[in-house]
Amino acid sequence: MTRFLAAALCLLWASPAGAIKPEPSHLEDARRFGQGAASESLGDSARVKRAREAVRRFNEGARGRYASSLRAASLQPTVFAPAAKAVADAFLRKSGALLGIDPSELKLALARADGGIHHLLFEQVHEGIPVEFSRVKVHVDSNGDILSVESGYRDASGAAKAPLVAERSAAQAASADLGGGVELPPGSLSYYPKPGVGLRLAWKFRAHGQGGRWLYYVDALDGSLLFRYNDLRYAVCNTSGQITGDVYDYLPETQPVPLKVVRPFAHQRVYIGDASHVVETDLEGKFCSLDSGKIFTSLQGPYANVASFMTASAHYDNAGGEWTTFSSPNSSPHPYPNSAVILSTINAPSAAQGACSGLRDPVKVLPNFTNFRVGTLSEFADITDADYVEVLDGAGYPAAVYVGNKGSFRGAAVAGRQLRLRLTTSESGQFYGFDVNVSSYLCLKNNPTLADNSTSSFTWTSTRTVYGTNDEVSLFYHVNKVHDYFMGGPNFSSSAFISRPLPVMANLGPGINNAFYDPVGRFLAFGDVMDFPRDGSIVYHEYVHYVVDQIYPILNFGQNGAISEALSDYFTASALNTSKIGAYVSGGGEGSLRDLDSTLLGGCSVPTSNCKKFPDHWTGELHFDSFILSQALWEIRQGLASGPLGAANGRKCADQLVFRSLFFFPDNFRDFLEGMLQVSARAASLAPSCLGNDQHTGLILGQFSQHGIVELPRDQEDLYEPNDGIQSAVDITTNSLISARVYPAADMDYYSFGAGAGPMRLTLTLPENPAVPGTRFAYEVMLIDKGYNLIKEVMPTIDINPAVGSGLCPNGTDPCLTSQKEVVLEYNVPSAGQYFVLIAAGLADYTDYASNGNTNSSQYYQLQSEYNRTGPVGTRIITASYDNDTVSFQVGVSVFGSTAAYGFHHARLRDHALAVLPETETNLPGSYLTFVSSSLSVQPATATVLSGTIAGQLRLQPGFARRFPAVGTVFLEIFGESPLARAGGLYHHPTSLGFSTPLNLTARENNLTAWNNVFNPARGEHATFKYETIEAGHVRLRLFTLNGALVKTVVDSDLPAGKGSVDWDGTNSAGNRVASGIYYLHLDAPGGSRVQKVVVVK
Repeated sequence: MTRFLAAALCLLWASPAGAIKPEPSHLEDARRFGQGAASESLGDSARVKRAREAVRRFNEGARGRYASSLRAASLQPTVFAPAAKAVADAFLRKSGALLGIDPSELKLALARADGGIHHLLFEQVHEGIPVEFSRVKVHVDSNGDILSVESGYRDASGAAKAPLVAERSAAQAASADLGGGVELPPGSLSYYPKPGVGLRLAWKFRAHGQGGRWLYYVDALDGSLLFRYNDLRYAVCNTSGQITGDVYDYLPETQPVPLKVVRPFAHQRVYIGDASHVVETDLEGKFCSLDSGKIFTSLQGPYANVASFMTASAHYDNAGGEWTTFSSPNSSPHPYPNSAVILSTINAPSAAQGACSGLRDPVKVLPNFTNFRVGTLSEFADITDADYVEVLDGAGYPAAVYVGNKGSFRGAAVAGRQLRLRLTTSESGQFYGFDVNVSSYLCLKNNPTLADNSTSSFTWTSTRTVYGTNDEVSLFYHVNKVHDYFMGGPNFSSSAFISRPLPVMANLGPGINNAFYDPVGRFLAFGDVMDFPRDGSIVYHEYVHYVVDQIYPILNFGQNGAISEALSDYFTASALNTSKIGAYVSGGGEGSLRDLDSTLLGGCSVPTSNCKKFPDHWTGELHFDSFILSQALWEIRQGLASGPLGAANGRKCADQLVFRSLFFFPDNFRDFLEGMLQVSARAASLAPSCLGNDQHTGLILGQFSQHGIVELPRDQEDLYEPNDGIQSAVDITTNSLISARVYPAADMDYYSFGAGAGPMRLTLTLPENPAVPGTRFAYEVMLIDKGYNLIKEVMPTIDINPAVGSGLCPNGTDPCLTSQKEVVLEYNVPSAGQYFVLIAAGLADYTDYASNGNTNSSQYYQLQSEYNRTGPVGTRIITASYDNDTVSFQVGVSVFGSTAAYGFHHARLRDHALAVLPETETNLPGSYLTFVSSSLSVQPATATVLSGTIAGQLRLQPGFARRFPAVGTVFLEIFGESPLARAGGLYHHPTSLGFSTPLNLTARENNLTAWNNVFNPARGEHATFKYETIEAGHVRLRLFTLNGALVKTVVDSDLPAGKGSVDWDGTNSAGNRVASGIYYLHLDAPGGSRVQKVVVVK
């Protein structure tokens, strides 16, 4: 070991950075790992001399060469200049041999500037593996001279490159050293400099336990512990304590009823003395602050804000806190407008204004709603009008969300003197709104600046909640636990952004018998009728809905909705390591008992087992139908856990395979299988716990096949299958009439198209039922936008065999019938974009969570679409050059999480009649239209869905005009590819994102040409008129008889310069077919007039 490094480690072991007093464990560990021996002096004279010589040689050779590049930086002496890195790199390249350094192994880790001097810290990485504590520091002045260099570089050429000890075995060793039972996040390989030995390949882990945040180094060759240190920056705690909670733990395998226990509360904000000093509890519920003062806190933190729906939320302080009301006249508009966001602010008075006896400012404020009628909330927790009021904290995050007819109540409190109310309204439905005539603030009365650590530790119980139940307490505990499960496991790479406070509403009521995640209001809610928070699996289940929504929005219908429920059940079961969901809550929907383990009941090989298969067991109720997928996923988890990976790593592998599949946006069972296969093929990077690519493909295929998720025989599919999801939707942009069928059971048909602004009409002709003349099979039509939002749905009247009471389709296998021939969906498209239409069986008769039923038929339906087909793609010519135009384009797409729903695939041109121009596809060789560039930009729209724009440039190739002499006006069509298509999915192909508005290519002269100018309209023939202008202006194109009578005005508009084209079908302005004969075509345009002859024959 170099003297420099040995001394550094001794200093490290003396106490952590920032420590005021050393922890006893530091001295013990120093002796334990041999770090306490006296080290040699830092003054290695030979090394120092070499460093000084290297600096001297470089500066003399440079002779001010770099001064000019750093001169501007001298005007901002505290701003690091990138040019300083170029100087340092040049120095290291030139001096590497003298210093014993390989510059290619150095990676810049930190760069700072102070007083015009630039300080650079490089860390060593040998063949992709970091070398711990190996750093090189270079200091550059504003003249570009090297001031000094310090090196702790280690020669790693002889070090081992491959571990002999598996990561999971090393993790178990570290966990055992912490007393066992500690779940470690994934580790990484590094080189650790062992005293007296040299560099050892090691597994590096971070772990919490024994009151510290530990870094462990485990020998990757023999599994021994090399080193550990506590990374907590200890200080003297003037205010400290531990927060625990009286909660119901989830132990269905050992407890017939929930077990009430006391658990530490992690991730809770604790305020010290006032609202400006705050700390957070660690995983043991402990907090420590240099500030001295009494504490106050609520069930709020960085990942969850829990509030009571019925009244003020839970609160604790040890400073004799007293609430005082004050006048705060604040009201929404009565009634409030649609499609609006209305912010209002309530400020509590300050001490200077007389609050808290003039001694200090209030530390909390809450609204007292006098009247509240916002949106609608039914007894089944249906939010049929999605209007909400949020109470926002100082950072702008919602502390609570309210909806419904609530009358008067006390809202959630936030820290500080100010709160904001945000009313967000939907596009329909208007209600009274709210009034807040008075609000309340909290004063700390009992010496708030003097700490009392004897009462800073406490336990949350029902007596500390205003509502008097444990619901808020249990919810805060379980939400933070499931958050940590995701961040330490499936979401280890933070691909789904869940590191923001999620509003969680307890006691939703009165009389609400459900629990749910609301993707519009973005909050969790738990009804007041059943003890949902008592069952941790219900809380986990709803939280998973939130996590999935951060990746991509789920359409809560059909296979897509069943996937959503299956994922929530699977990850809940995996996090709790039990196959049982809802074991402690009886009832329907979220409260029903579900067991994912079909093997306990005989497995899929036993005819009488609980194994669910597709489509045989499709019911039309989302929870029931979710078993088809969740059982397959659970069986894959069991198979991996019982295989060579071992139990812990096998479960992690399964979780990673399932989680990463979501980024392929699967919306039907077959797409989910495809997504898992794609992740398995890339498991080394996407699912590292699986230890290699394509190791588990056979298991995945086998279990999905057991549950009927396979490719259907072609005789069971129509021409457009498979199109059971949005990603596999069939493009019908140029196909206005579709003939297909819903077959077999649970089949869903998705179609996609780009539509411009204006009226849309979709007409579905229902298939006849040959068994009962005069009846037809009842299918519904759904319109979905590019953000996967359901815009409108239309279902026929079920007048032949309606379910009693609901009027929906009957449950079971009986077909749903109607006397209606057609179903018509009409919609006024507000702005151009991509849309999807879904054809599926009508809703089954379930009170909640109804989906498409079992109705299906081998008879064909017809779908006719009418809409503006141009406009989704924006275009303009940015470089006008005859036969060589450069065209820019842009088209909107949705971005979910960090992944776009579509990326650019290719483009092509269509003529004025929207006919495809051959040899213009940019993805084919020899095309007359070539790709120049494309990019994706993202603009935030909501917390989940981002608005993205694919933009780029294309260029015409010389020879286009000769190849297409009759083409004037063109339309650009852009094709995108979904994540599954991009990954090579078997059933996924590029999709048209729509057409542009008319594009006039550059002309080189004023001209008029009549193509096919001798034609017979009776045979469906037409003439094509191509006009060219080199100036923008008014263009008029008219047809006249031989004696000068006007027949028809074909074009009469202000147009840009360029080429244009239009067809004439041989009719006059009244729409009647003209007589045979000769007609004159007359062009009036900037630059002159032109005339052409046209002959109509019969």
